[in-house]
Amino acid sequence: MSAARLWFQKRQTYGYSDMIAGERRYRAAQELKFSDVPIVSRELDDQQALQVALIENLQREDLNAIEETEAILELLSITLNISNDEVASILNRANHAKNRGQELEENVFLQFKTIESVLTGIGRFSAESFRTSRLPLLNLPAEILQALRAGQIEFTKARAIARVKNEQQRQTLLKLAVSQDLSLSEIKQKIQELNSSGQTISHASYVQRYSQIGQQLRKADIWDNPNKRAKLDSLLSQIEDLVNKSDE
Repeated sequence: MSAARLWFQKRQTYGYSDMIAGERRYRAAQELKFSDVPIVSRELDDQQALQVALIENLQREDLNAIEETEAILELLSITLNISNDEVASILNRANHAKNRGQELEENVFLQFKTIESVLTGIGRFSAESFRTSRLPLLNLPAEILQALRAGQIEFTKARAIARVKNEQQRQTLLKLAVSQDLSLSEIKQKIQELNSSGQTISHASYVQRYSQIGQQLRKADIWDNPNKRAKLDSLLSQIEDLVNKSDE
């Protein structure tokens, strides 16, 4: 939950007036021991106050991609009074309608226009760029999300690493990318190497695996178990059939 959302809940619970924006400037003024600072005092309802707080939060320079995405989604959901999932649904429906040359329902069209207006006010994304470059970040694997939240890796690198389907390989590549500060091109090269090694397994590696299994069988305690011996016999028969068919 964002700091702005926590502040909003306290405001609703206790009903107090508070500083909505400019806290960092206020603290700086305190450190400089200013006796007076100019302020703007306004009466805002809860929704307006949260919108202002979220917009202020988006001005932070230390926001990572995940925090920024979640803050924008919160702002859009509060503005439209709908859930984050519904915001994403509107963006996807608008894109689907555009690709098919269809018109949106009037209420969805108005909501989409509001989204475009809010994003234009933020000045960083269009509706389409937010849909394609930021929303997918929220569905990344947990370990990649954690690295993004911690500011250990850029979101472009994170998206590339997330394409590795094998969990162990993905986690290994993530650790390598963070520890060695790999560039995006280096990460893509590593992914190509992983894909190539997965698609082309050498003849020697199969022979080595077969040899290792043979050694393990000599030490295994399956020989006195009729069920295990029967299963082993069936598996060996399948291997023999496979080898004989390959010679045909």
